[in-house]
Amino acid sequence: MEWRSEPTEAEELSFGGDTDREPRLSAWVRSHTRAVVVAVSSVVLLAALGAGGWFLYRQSRLPEDPPAGPWPRQVKFVVDMCGGRRPYGSCPDGDPATTRQVRAVEEKLRTLPDVTGVMFIGKDEAYAKVVAFYRAEGEAVDIINKEAFADSFEGEMRSPEVFARVAHEVGSLPGVGIVRRVPISFWLGKADVSVEFCTSTLLNENCGEGPAGERQKQAVLDRLHDLAGVRTVYFADRAHGLKERRAYVAGGPEDGAAMREEDVPECFYVKLDDPGQVRGIQKALEKMPGVLAVWPVSM
Repeated sequence: MEWRSEPTEAEELSFGGDTDREPRLSAWVRSHTRAVVVAVSSVVLLAALGAGGWFLYRQSRLPEDPPAGPWPRQVKFVVDMCGGRRPYGSCPDGDPATTRQVRAVEEKLRTLPDVTGVMFIGKDEAYAKVVAFYRAEGEAVDIINKEAFADSFEGEMRSPEVFARVAHEVGSLPGVGIVRRVPISFWLGKADVSVEFCTSTLLNENCGEGPAGERQKQAVLDRLHDLAGVRTVYFADRAHGLKERRAYVAGGPEDGAAMREEDVPECFYVKLDDPGQVRGIQKALEKMPGVLAVWPVSM
């Protein structure tokens, strides 16, 4: 995506065709050479300052490249216990894990040298967190099914490379549904909102029949600059997005080699003066043509 303003074409100026005036004009210029030089220099200087100001103004509205780093270490994981009507892992019927099974999994996690921290999250606590999030976003909470939640453990590993071993050690225990990684966003702390654009494979009602066009992305950028509280806008192209996604799964059974750049959306990442403005940004952008989704950067 290229971000530049179109050059303006020079206009041809004329003093007219009155030949009788030309000798008198020439004589006047010769007798006032210094004044003419000063006047012309002033006009040229003002024009240059005006052009420079416009250039700086346009440059100030261009999105910035993503920061070089830091890249977060992908060491977080979750163990979802059986329950919540999820038929997977060692609980094909969706029956909830027993108290004894939950305790056995916790004991196993706390004895693994590759695991540096463990926290139990009960199903009621998980449900309460989701309800609180929906309410904070102004969304209806009556659509949340409490019976869909199960107990889980949140943990941290000593390095991303040990995930496959941890998943194997814990995933085979009775009552365990699945062991999964929890990606830590590259943008955590760097931005507050992500604006994803439509791709050829990721579409919604804003997308029409294909990926977002240059005019649509420019319209979103202009809208962002018109909103109060927007501090910085970054543009992450597909190559950067693919690098992010591969970093999230590094060291796991799926190393990201099969991920394709064309399936990764281009994104704006927006840093706000006040993170409490996230919902207002979402409402301002989520229906604009070419926008696939507007998300808070929260993990």
